[in-house]
Amino acid sequence: MRGTANLLRGRLITGLTGRVALAGVPLTPEDETMHVAAIGATGSGKSTALRALIADASRRGDRQVVADPDGSALSVFHQPGDIILNPYDARCARWDLLSEIEQVGDFAMVAQSLLPHLGHGDHDQWISYGQQFLASAMESWVVNAMGSSAEFVMALGSANKAQLKALCQGTPAARYFEEGGERMLASILGTVTPAVASLRSFAVQTGPAFSVRRWVRNGSGSLWMPYAANQIAALRGLISCWMNLAIMETLSLAPSTERRIWFHVDELDALGRIEGLKDAQARLRKFGGRVAIGFQSFAQVKQIYGEGAHTIIENCGNLLLLRCGLSEGGGTAELASDLIGSREVDRDDVSQSRTRGRFISRSMSMQSKRSIEDVALASEIMQLHNREGFVKRATESDWWRVRFPYVNYPLRVQGFELGHDS
Repeated sequence: MRGTANLLRGRLITGLTGRVALAGVPLTPEDETMHVAAIGATGSGKSTALRALIADASRRGDRQVVADPDGSALSVFHQPGDIILNPYDARCARWDLLSEIEQVGDFAMVAQSLLPHLGHGDHDQWISYGQQFLASAMESWVVNAMGSSAEFVMALGSANKAQLKALCQGTPAARYFEEGGERMLASILGTVTPAVASLRSFAVQTGPAFSVRRWVRNGSGSLWMPYAANQIAALRGLISCWMNLAIMETLSLAPSTERRIWFHVDELDALGRIEGLKDAQARLRKFGGRVAIGFQSFAQVKQIYGEGAHTIIENCGNLLLLRCGLSEGGGTAELASDLIGSREVDRDDVSQSRTRGRFISRSMSMQSKRSIEDVALASEIMQLHNREGFVKRATESDWWRVRFPYVNYPLRVQGFELGHDS
């Protein structure tokens, strides 16, 4: 464990070298590609630290894809030409579902992005059926030139069984419409319905069609996905879908050491499962991708990602641990304590003895005893002050004790501009 990081020195290094910093600790280019995780309870400073990371990356001109709670980062870092995706915001680009399709294999990829697996065996089997139905319906619609994305979504939401059967005729999903499979079909359609409902908000949008994948290849600036607390239920699946499409498209680019594109997900435990995030982390560095995640409760992340939640944390080489809480099984504070690890400590063990007889004799012996102790106890992490915690860089084994200030950035745009559907 190192002493408290020198924030003035950190700001000087980031300013002179063009590096980004995590809670005042400068990261090397190699550190950046090994991803960032910030863990902390509400008010602990997690979002403050992640916003500072966005500020450094923006100053450097990096491209960024940001899932933005409350639009707080968008409001201070938005630049002209940036794209906003939120159908309840008047500035939203008209995302076009079918424009993400460029070749036959894309139907399955887009369906998986819209309907990610949940990590629960039985339920995931039904999701797989739903993915196949959605991919088949999209493929039939596109191959037969049946209309626009908006018309596809409206048709999918209002079609009866006979119409859906005709749409899926000749596709792998045709078997779901066989006689005797009514209950199975009803379950599949029930699985697909929430995804279709979320797509309907884009069926009334106007303007040029926007593709996340084309933006990754040819766009510039940042892609913002702001959401308010009362919009999470409606937008959770869409934001996860857009984030996955952006990540998958980055992995399809030519490898590059010059490219820098960040994927920020501040409230990982509030959004739906981002399909492929766990596996993509290990591969993104070769393509210039950098992932920065934040969450409050590891139990909630594990509920979404299952055992893969541990891998997601392990794939983040740069860690910021702030005040956390306890819950069943030790909770997030125990996780933070385990991440910091333990150390060997030498302590003097003193023993005294006294014997009685004709004369009283006393003796004392001392020996060194080595034991293993946690560097930071869970109880200590629970009592950290706001914006105080521990930082580890990917390329170093040491931990820094950090305290960082709250920065009040000047407002550039409104976090939200209500649209006609709000």
